Amino acid sequence: MGRYRQQKNMLFLTALSLLLGVMMITAVNTNHAGEAKEDYELQETIAYIESLEEESATLQEQIQATREQISAIQNERAAGESELADLMVELEQLRAYAGLTELVGPGLVITMDDNTVGAELAQKNNPSSYNASNYIIHDKDLRYTLRELAPYSEAVAINGIRIIDTTSIRCVGTTVYINATRESPPYVIQVIGDPDQLELVLQNSARYQALIRAAMPITVSRSQEITVPAYTGVISPKYSSLLQDETSASQQGTNY
Repeated sequence: MGRYRQQKNMLFLTALSLLLGVMMITAVNTNHAGEAKEDYELQETIAYIESLEEESATLQEQIQATREQISAIQNERAAGESELADLMVELEQLRAYAGLTELVGPGLVITMDDNTVGAELAQKNNPSSYNASNYIIHDKDLRYTLRELAPYSEAVAINGIRIIDTTSIRCVGTTVYINATRESPPYVIQVIGDPDQLELVLQNSARYQALIRAAMPITVSRSQEITVPAYTGVISPKYSSLLQDETSASQQGTNY
C-alpha cells in the first residue's frame, strides 16, 4: 500500500513537471512572438517616417524651385516696369521738346502792339506821306524776334498759341495768321527760359531796337511762372515718312 502511494506521487510529480515545462515553453514562445511583432511594427514605423522625410525633402525642393521661378518672374517684371517707366519719361521729354505738353517756368512776357496813336498823328499831319504799314506789327517782327530768342528759350506761345518748329506766321492784311489762326494785336509773346539771358538778347536784338525807334508800343516783363500751353494743331507731313527696315517692310508686304 505504501509502495503504491509512492508510485502515485511520483506519477503526479512527473505530470506536474511536464505541465510546468509545457507552460514555460509556451510562455517563452509567446514572449518571442510578441518581441518579433514589436520589431516588425517598429521597422514599419521607421520605414514610414523615412518615407515622410523623403517626401518632405522633395516638397522642400519643389517649394524652393517655385520660389526661384516666382523671384525670376518678379525680377523680369520689375525690369520690364523699370524699362517702361524709363521709356515713358523719355516719351514725355520728347513730347515736351516737340511742344505737345503744357510747360510752366520762369521767363519773359513781351507784348507788341500797333502804334495807333502815331498812325493817327501821321495821317493827320502828313496825309500825303502816310503809310499805314509803318505803324503796325508785321509777321516778320514776330518771326525775327522769336528767331533771336530761340536759342535761349524752352517754350514759346503767342496769344496762347504754342509755337513749334512747323509754326507758320504770316500777315493777312492788318492781322497775323499763327498756326492757321487769325490773331490781332496786341501780340503777347510768352517765353520760358532764363529771364536775364532772354532780356539781354532781346535788348540787343536788331528787330527790337527797330521797333523801339519806330515808337511801337512794346512792354517787357519778367515772370517766375509762365504757362505755355501744348500745341493742339495738326502736324501733317507732306514729303516725309517713317523709315522702315527690310524686315518690317517684308512683313507688311505679306499681310493681305
